Amino acid sequence: MGVKYFGAAVKRREDPRFLRGEARYVEDVVLPGMLRAAFVRSPHAHARIASIRTDAAKAMPGVAVFTHADLERWMKPLPLFGAVPLGLAAAIKFDVRQAPQYALCRNRARHVGDHPDLVGRQPEGDFRGALEAALKAADYDGFRREQTGLRARGVHQGIGISGYVEGTAIGPYEGASVRLDLQGRVVVATGAVCSGQGHETSFAQVAADALGVPLDWVTVIGGDTATVPFGVGTFASRSAVTAGSSIVDACAEVRRKVVRAAAALLEAAPQDVEIEDGRVFVRGAPNSAVDLARVVQASIPTFAKPGVAPADFEASAYHHVPTVTYASAVHVAVVEVDHETGAVKLLRYVVAHDCGKVINPIIVDGQVHGGVAQGVGGALGEEMVYDEQGQLLTQSLMDYFVPHADDLPPIETVHLEFPSTRNPLGAKGLGEGGAISPPAAIANAVEDALAPFGVKVTRTPLIASRVRALVAEARARGTVPG
Repeated sequence: MGVKYFGAAVKRREDPRFLRGEARYVEDVVLPGMLRAAFVRSPHAHARIASIRTDAAKAMPGVAVFTHADLERWMKPLPLFGAVPLGLAAAIKFDVRQAPQYALCRNRARHVGDHPDLVGRQPEGDFRGALEAALKAADYDGFRREQTGLRARGVHQGIGISGYVEGTAIGPYEGASVRLDLQGRVVVATGAVCSGQGHETSFAQVAADALGVPLDWVTVIGGDTATVPFGVGTFASRSAVTAGSSIVDACAEVRRKVVRAAAALLEAAPQDVEIEDGRVFVRGAPNSAVDLARVVQASIPTFAKPGVAPADFEASAYHHVPTVTYASAVHVAVVEVDHETGAVKLLRYVVAHDCGKVINPIIVDGQVHGGVAQGVGGALGEEMVYDEQGQLLTQSLMDYFVPHADDLPPIETVHLEFPSTRNPLGAKGLGEGGAISPPAAIANAVEDALAPFGVKVTRTPLIASRVRALVAEARARGTVPG
């Protein structure tokens, strides 16, 4: 067999373009006849909509205004994110009460920024194994042996553990199409839109392996309705499972068509035809190998004769994903706390995670590291603060602490691969995983560091003033030594 890309640490193909400033954002897309829209957003946390005055805006040339009443015929409640998976709902009765959400407010604004008008099965994985791997990587026993001596010297370090199981890769499908051009190069199109996850690299790896072609022969297009008419999009850690599975299905059909044409060209049985590194040959006869382009071109009719097979090397797929896959991880944080100033320093961070079969370890590491950085922000600084009227006070990155690179230690990652049985890739979702556990792991570590003071941590973020207050409360209770 030729080079296999699935599971290889392939460098991200899209990064040079991003570093040159050549990325394309929604604002960069300008099409003939395209209109622009703006939403009027509620300044109130909760308010009944008595009326909406639209006369002044409607009087402006070229401006149209729509409210819920104007579009009521088409206004249906939006899908409820976080709904109970169908398989689980069939086994356990849930009573979940959620207010219907509409694209435009109907008669009530339910949060600041709401817009009234427009200008299953049990989780898969070895959870005990993940815990053991994380503790071993963090040298948990060694830390405990050293901790007593550190405390005797007035150094308060602590270790905290947090684990999670997350339902990922919500369906029901994602669209993908695969086609070969005249030169045998591959174009993969999918409804999943990349927002930094490395789709151009990982999807190309999946397609290259499935078709037996070099990685640099594959071009990936995301989110273009001209190439994939039906799709769902990128969210909820779903792209690798949903789009990746559809790419596998579509590639299998294209490969079947190539094999059929190659069998006719090489005068062999289809079951004896193999494709490797962009060349097609009869098993056991390597001298029979021809380029993939030769097979495609031989299928195109000429004035002299018809093609050896139908010149159709394209397929679309919409792989059905009936329920979620369950990803999991254990995080271990080591911190040092200055009980006088309340400062918390993150000394070490370990993640042992299971996202099923890893397509690209570099991309997986990047997603874990970025997620952990976001979670550290939630643990140590980022907070949604409201005033007594429900107005959000922390409205921008200027209003709260965001971790810098030098606030983070090297993040140690242990890959545990327990393939999912629910999709052909064996993959599980990953995108949100890194951010889930850091607040709990760091809170547990801070509580462990301050255990001699009797401090109990029940909320985050653990900003310095809050840590000092916890120590002060412990002193008031008489639980702080000295």
